[in-house]
Amino acid sequence: MTPEFDKLQVKKQLEDARQEIAKSLGLWDQVCIEQAADAMDQVQAAVARELAIGNLDRSARWLREIEEALRRLDIGEYGTCANCDERIGPKRLHAVPWAQLCLKCQEMADQSEFGDRKHYAAEPLLNAA
Repeated sequence: MTPEFDKLQVKKQLEDARQEIAKSLGLWDQVCIEQAADAMDQVQAAVARELAIGNLDRSARWLREIEEALRRLDIGEYGTCANCDERIGPKRLHAVPWAQLCLKCQEMADQSEFGDRKHYAAEPLLNAA
């Protein structure tokens, strides 16, 4: 665990990030469904709505990660990888204070999450050739 002064600094950093995200979660008015006479306006509104929903989803996920980091900070598990129990590097924690995984475990998680998507994304291109 980091020294006490670092704990206070990290807690403030996480709480500031949480507050910033909470502001962005108030953007639900961008998700409303409006009727438009013009088909192009309807398409444009649908695209804007999908973008707003994606942003809200990302913000909510980030908020959950920050809340989990604050919980881990309170119980003394902050800075320890949730997967392998190794210490998370200080550079990583400085860059991503809500990180729950060490760099090695994060890379493995990213590969398993995005590995299949790369295959499927390239498949239509291969079929088109």
